[in-house]
Formats: sequence, structure tokens, C-alpha cells
Amino acid sequence: MILRRFDLTPYRQRIVLDVFTGAVVVSVAFALAGLTWRLAGHADVGAITVPPVRTAAPVPDLAPTLALAPFGRAGVSADGATPTTLPLVLKGIVFARPAELSIAYIQSGSEAMKPFKVGEVVGGATIAAIQINRVIVTNGGRSEFLAFPDAFAKPGAAGATSGAAPSTVSIPTTPPPVGNPVATSTPAPATPALPSAETVLQRMNATPTDGGYRVGAGAPTGMQQGDVVNRINGIAITSQDAVRAAIGNAQMNGVAEMQFTRNGRQMTVTVPFR
Repeated sequence: MILRRFDLTPYRQRIVLDVFTGAVVVSVAFALAGLTWRLAGHADVGAITVPPVRTAAPVPDLAPTLALAPFGRAGVSADGATPTTLPLVLKGIVFARPAELSIAYIQSGSEAMKPFKVGEVVGGATIAAIQINRVIVTNGGRSEFLAFPDAFAKPGAAGATSGAAPSTVSIPTTPPPVGNPVATSTPAPATPALPSAETVLQRMNATPTDGGYRVGAGAPTGMQQGDVVNRINGIAITSQDAVRAAIGNAQMNGVAEMQFTRNGRQMTVTVPFR
């Protein structure tokens, strides 16, 4: 009896279906109205907003940072510097990075050669920079440089330009003998032969090892016994022929830039080479 009460006639079924359809339509209408309201931006919560266009970041002003010279100050170079007139002789350079580790071996006047670093005073001038082949000093507010002596300068050339009186040639008063003159020529002074590569290696007590040559008790200025020379003037000395080429190049230039390893650290020393 109870179940029969819920039996719907076709008429009642149509009514229930119409009511359900109307409810669905109203629900969809409300959902669409709310979505339209949010898309229009009138709702505070749940509104769909378009992200703002990102503007370019402003370029930072690097002038205050560069004024502190984190990479060193300009002017500490050979540009605009003049050769120093101080009685200083550059004997050798150990060039390293950072620059505070570089060492210059300088002889001041008749004093013995001594090592100097950046900021130290030698001969009344302050060392401003130590470069790979010269030293920049500040002398009385002027920027001057100290370079290696000219390896090809002839002995006595400096004295000839210092105002020394020329030598006097005496003429004999005895007349020459009568007869056919004999042509004589003054032989040109012999150029001293440069030492061979083997001789140079013997002077340094250098022996071949992995990656170059290990110097002994005859190490050049700025080097120590046990240092391993890898390159000379940029030429890797990995064979006997390479050693001859590197030493020959250094003899022609008059300066040898030696790259060597000491206790696992790569260092460079520049010395006059004759």
C-alpha cells in the first residue's frame, strides 16, 4: 500500500521532469552570472585578474663601486711613465698573481741586490707596480719605470754620451818607407760566442723531469733549488730541441721569461739573459 502511493502517473512524471529541468536551468544561470561578475572584476574574492606587465629593471649605478678600484687603479703602468734617472739596476722579477706576491730584485747604487715588493721604497722612490718585464716607481710625484739593462749595449757606450773627451790619435813624424804601399786592414773585433743550451743548463744544474727541467744550486735570480721550469719565453721545454729553441730565442731577445712550478704553484720570473 505504501509503495503504491509513490507510483506516478504519466502526467505526474511530466510535472516532476519539468520541475527538475527548471531547477537545473536556474542553477546554471546562477553559476554563469557569478562567473560573469568575477570576470568583470566586481568581486573581491575569486576575481580573475590579468598580471601587470613587468617593466625593465633599472640599471644599477656602478660609479661608486668603481671608484673604490676593486680591480686596481689606472695609471700604474708604463703608459706615460718615463725612464727613471735614479741609480737603480733591475736584476730580476718574480711575477705572480695577485700582484702583492710579485718581487723585484733591484740594486741601488753600490749596495747589494735586494728584493722589493709593491709599496716599498728603493733609492728614494716608491714601487707602485711590478710588471712582467719592468717596475713602475713614483719619484717626487712623477711616474717612472725601471727596465732591464740593454743586453746589446756596447761597453763604453754610456761613457761616450756622458761628455767624456774623445781619445787622441798620435801621428808618427817618421816618413813612411818609399815603395809600394801595403794595404792593411784593421780586423773587426770578434763577437763573443754565445753559450750553448747544454752549457746554460749546466750552469743552472738543471736536470730533465716531468713537464720541464728541475734547477739545482745554480738557479737564476728569483728562483730556488728544486723549481721546475716549464716554459722559456712561451716555449714549452719538453724536449732537447725545444730547449735549444727556447734558449736561443732568449739569447736573441736578451731577456728570458721563465715560467716554473714551485710547490704546486705556477710562477714567472724575468731575468736578463746573455
